[in-house]
Amino acid sequence: MGERRYMPMLRSRAGEAVALMHLPDATKDDVLPIVHLIPYPPASFATAVAAAWSGHRMALDGKFQTDMLGRTDGFEQMFVEIGSRNVAVIPSIDCHVMAPYLAAAQRMRDRYAPGVLVKARPGQLHDLPAWCAAQGWAPADIDLVVNLGDIGGYDAESIAPAVVTAIVEHVPNPSPWRSLALAASAAPRDDSGLVPGRNVVPRTEWKVWCAVAKAIPHKLSYADFLTAHPDMSDPPGYAAARRLVSVRYTACGEWIILRGDAVGAAGPHSMARQYMTHASALVADPKFGGLNACWADDRIREIARGTPRGGSRSVWTTIVASRHLSLVTEQVWTKTSQGEDHR
Repeated sequence: MGERRYMPMLRSRAGEAVALMHLPDATKDDVLPIVHLIPYPPASFATAVAAAWSGHRMALDGKFQTDMLGRTDGFEQMFVEIGSRNVAVIPSIDCHVMAPYLAAAQRMRDRYAPGVLVKARPGQLHDLPAWCAAQGWAPADIDLVVNLGDIGGYDAESIAPAVVTAIVEHVPNPSPWRSLALAASAAPRDDSGLVPGRNVVPRTEWKVWCAVAKAIPHKLSYADFLTAHPDMSDPPGYAAARRLVSVRYTACGEWIILRGDAVGAAGPHSMARQYMTHASALVADPKFGGLNACWADDRIREIARGTPRGGSRSVWTTIVASRHLSLVTEQVWTKTSQGEDHR
């Protein structure tokens, strides 16, 4: 089985594609992004993600878009647009997915890189080999992601043993799969339930992964949804425009979430003013930094000093995603090379 790597679960938004650009080239071979298509990706997405990831492997998942729009042409078009720009893209498929998307993924299989990525719940592992065989896929051509989904509100100690049992019982040693990963998210769906100002939310998915990786005989890759909840749906436009101006900053075992206020026309409630305040608070936070080189941290320092063009949601989407990608890539690499949790 292949080496351990980081598999970030991204959405097809420009800010997350740009965040990939800021990963050092030396680490990109250790990262396999899984991009989930939203119903209407920005027109620039394929160009941006290809500029960031040319020459490297990526998985593209069109299930959510297909479910929302009732058709697969958007997925197939995006797959070709990314793959034709020298990205080694493979289809991402949920176990027992509905037939229309499965058929589209089959059409894209092996077009730009061999194999597929399959996501399965722990309860699906027992019949997963038979389901894959029915599609004509060999385990050696499959990157398997065991997806726990939303684990917010649970603690790692109650989840990890059940995951270990499922993997040990249903994944032989040595593993027949091309790679094996564990995915989850404990991030809040939104920040409305948090107190104004600084909040600390544990990265339970990281703690679960560390515990499972120690207890199983396989090399286990790590997957998460960055700082986002696994729910792919977005609030209506009017609600999105009025949502809180908050920032989620990834630290080693937790997120620092700075909950702001709804956007006001001017003064302390303006978006730009709130983001500058958040930047200043982060720079002064004891959990800030800690990486040898991090574009996001440098950008936050600039915004705290009053540098222009640092006060929009799109800018901070890139900053938040870039910080998370940089930190987690280093965490997974450290655990791989030194056998440490690095928490």
